[in-house]
Amino acid sequence: MWGHNIFNDLVQGDDDFVGMVAYSVYKQEKVRWIQKHHDDSGSYPTPEEMQTYFYNQHSRPESIKRYRDEAESQLNTFIQATLAEELLVYQQEIRDSEIIKNVKTPLHKRLIEGVVAGLISTALVALISMIIWLNSIMESSPQNPSLPESIKQKIESQAQQSTSSSSEN
Repeated sequence: MWGHNIFNDLVQGDDDFVGMVAYSVYKQEKVRWIQKHHDDSGSYPTPEEMQTYFYNQHSRPESIKRYRDEAESQLNTFIQATLAEELLVYQQEIRDSEIIKNVKTPLHKRLIEGVVAGLISTALVALISMIIWLNSIMESSPQNPSLPESIKQKIESQAQQSTSSSSEN
């Protein structure tokens, strides 16, 4: 068994998230120390060397406080970055919803526009159909047809009567 109890010194309970992050900071420092020892000496440290040169120094109260402070700092940085990102996403969602709200027309307005467009298109189709129909009738009838003789005579007699009545007055 080791002569230290760093985990219990750093983590004060099952829900002590800061302590758990502090322990991971401690483990990261421990791995760096072991790697440096290996690079310097060419061998990994013995348990006695670990106890003497690492555990004794890193299990002191000031080291425990430093690990917890570092963990709190890292967590605060993470939380601030996360909140800033969430705030940015929230602002974009609000902006997008406002744009959609301003662009999207109400149902009653769209219905009125649809009815008006339908009436206009129906009127245009009816007008074009009527023009085509009248054109076909005019093309099928002879150019400048002469009026029947009986109608001509009636028109002339009425014209004479109106001129003679106007001259009598």
